[in-house]
Amino acid sequence: MKYRIDFVTNSSSSSFTIQKGKLSEKQVVAIINHSKLGKMIGIEYSSDEWKVEVTDEIVLADTYMNNFNMGEFLDKIGVNRRLVEWDDFGRSWESYVPAEPVPDWEGLLLEIIEKNAG
Repeated sequence: MKYRIDFVTNSSSSSFTIQKGKLSEKQVVAIINHSKLGKMIGIEYSSDEWKVEVTDEIVLADTYMNNFNMGEFLDKIGVNRRLVEWDDFGRSWESYVPAEPVPDWEGLLLEIIEKNAG
């Protein structure tokens, strides 16, 4: 669980955790590279990066004053949003309509990995 102990002037911060075992290795790498991959698949505000940490057990991401739509991104890489524990409790899934997955996101991710390696 994450606790904010500093003064918060805006409620535009957000965070989430996902059990790492519920994700494919490619999905974990995609979340780490969300900004670059987001730009390639048409997510607005892709330059607004989230801070992502990965442990043996969880993927944790948080942001402050950011417009990158991480929920849409997770949909597009095939992550079931019901696996995501968002920091805003009381979320209702009754009206949730997921974004369509991007069929070639894994190929685009491979391009990013190859560019990072070269």
